[in-house]
Amino acid sequence: MTSTDTEKPFRLLNLPLLAFNRVIQNMSIQDILKFALSSKRTKTLVRLGNHKLESFKVELRYFSSPEFKLARSDKDVCCVTVWRNH
Repeated sequence: MTSTDTEKPFRLLNLPLLAFNRVIQNMSIQDILKFALSSKRTKTLVRLGNHKLESFKVELRYFSSPEFKLARSDKDVCCVTVWRNH
């Protein structure tokens, strides 16, 4: 590609729902969470998809922040810690 050629952006949100779901299924859990939190529209689109978790674990400890552990059937795991402001 030369400098005179122009690249068009890839319009992920304009994909048909089936194709969009295939893209989401190939993302890591952490990337799906970040993507879903980026806007109301992406949150809705991710919710519409069929993204099943194999397990969901919440750990609450007395002197630390809560932690959520998400796992998918392909063994992708994501841990999310909720930080508290004192």
